Amino acid sequence: LLSLPTEGLSAKPRLTRLYALLKGALASPPPEVTPKRREAVEAELHARAHALHALRAFLERMPESAALPLLKPVTSTFVPPSLALLAACREHAPRLMSEPFRAAYMLFRARLYEVLLALPSSALTAKVLNVVMPLVVADIVEPANTHGAICTALASMLAPADAVLAPATAPDAPVASLLCEPLRGATCAEAEGSCEWLVELRGGSHATSEGACLDAAVGLFGAVFRLQTSDVRQQLLGHLGNAAARVTKESKPSTGGGFFGGGGSDAAKDEAPSGLVNICAALLGSLQRLATKPSRSALRPELTPAFAAVLAPCLAEPDVSVRRGAAQAVGLLGQLLGAAYADAFSTAAAKLLTDTKAKEEARAGHALALGLLLSSSAPAAAADKHAAFGRVRSGVQLLCSLLPTPAAATATAIASPPPAGGRHASEWALHSLARVAAVLGGDFRPLTGATLSGVSAVALAPAPPLTARAAQGLAALSTTLAASLLPSLSAAAGAGKPPQHKGGQHTAMLFRCRVLVAAARRAHPLDGRSGGAAEAL
Repeated sequence: LLSLPTEGLSAKPRLTRLYALLKGALASPPPEVTPKRREAVEAELHARAHALHALRAFLERMPESAALPLLKPVTSTFVPPSLALLAACREHAPRLMSEPFRAAYMLFRARLYEVLLALPSSALTAKVLNVVMPLVVADIVEPANTHGAICTALASMLAPADAVLAPATAPDAPVASLLCEPLRGATCAEAEGSCEWLVELRGGSHATSEGACLDAAVGLFGAVFRLQTSDVRQQLLGHLGNAAARVTKESKPSTGGGFFGGGGSDAAKDEAPSGLVNICAALLGSLQRLATKPSRSALRPELTPAFAAVLAPCLAEPDVSVRRGAAQAVGLLGQLLGAAYADAFSTAAAKLLTDTKAKEEARAGHALALGLLLSSSAPAAAADKHAAFGRVRSGVQLLCSLLPTPAAATATAIASPPPAGGRHASEWALHSLARVAAVLGGDFRPLTGATLSGVSAVALAPAPPLTARAAQGLAALSTTLAASLLPSLSAAAGAGKPPQHKGGQHTAMLFRCRVLVAAARRAHPLDGRSGGAAEAL
């Protein structure tokens, strides 16, 4: 069906036939769920999972005008029997669970969540949510519910611009060789990606069903969060906050390091997935949905403490992906809640960033969060431009203060050798400054001189050498600063006017940018992530 053009799929005879097939699989009453009928129930779960998968594909593929006549039969005929089966399996779960039954049960839940996510928001009635949401929340906050599975949804939510902060990973040579010869591994990668049953035949049914259920639960959690009132959102955030506090309490404390030394390698410490990944994905997905499609019930400032209870552990998490996701959530909250939240978070971040005894991961996470918050509240789009620019100026000064002086860098190098990787607040602050400068563009020009003074001392320090991540951030920031200076110089040249004092200052700063890029390239040959802008300098 998916291979047919949309016009052919929406033809009335074909829709009638498709509806009959789906009705035969989904509209019949579920079987009695008892331990004696475990095999029959397991077969029913498999069959309904197949049918729900087909129904979701149909709903996502069909244009809204063609699918509209079928939405009422779907919600009134196909969904209730599956909800009844879900409730019955949940009631008798302790007496039914075996490895094959659990795999079928989890996959059925995943497909049901996906169908509910594909339906219009009007289908998510209280009757439906009362059955589904306890399981959805438990899947996210209780690791035992999904046997400790970690969702893959967070990776797709993270901003590509922050990918440079991720720990370096070695290329997987065996996978690369299989991609060159798809059939060498007995199955085609594209076929395996489109059909989970091929993975099950290779022995991965348990992990596949658990992961699929968790990813679908994260998506449905975000959709429900967007539709709810502040009271219900408070309850949902309370579940996430309690789970985050529990994970933090159970995790072992870790130590960090400075810009040039200590802290160890990200790749070495992030081998085990964090228990906060699922929580962070649920929060970030909810805020992204609110930002993309505003709700009738706007986000209210009274929820700020509940958000803080979830974000604080995530921003201090050693797992880089969790910190990045939490920082993005802070930026979105600045966009959704406005200047009051931005001022409150900036004040709290200033206290933590200036506390040298704070965890290095927490300082790094808050540095990135502050940069994304400043980017989301750009002065050009703010109602009070003067206050917004004052906030940006204070934030940039705070981020620059995290960059060490040459004397401090040399002392750190004598005390400890350079790390293999970094989760250093200074490196994240350098990247955060580059993000702010890139978003603000010409509005950042008044802050260029002070920013250059901060990064020049680090870049041109005689020892020790810059880390790869610091060199990357340095080149990106210097290139962005140069881009903010070029328009004024181009305008002066186009007018045929002799260089004025201000133009001479800009020329000097451009030269300093070029020297910084050269220093970064000398420390570490940069890859394509710094782009042609650095070459243009």
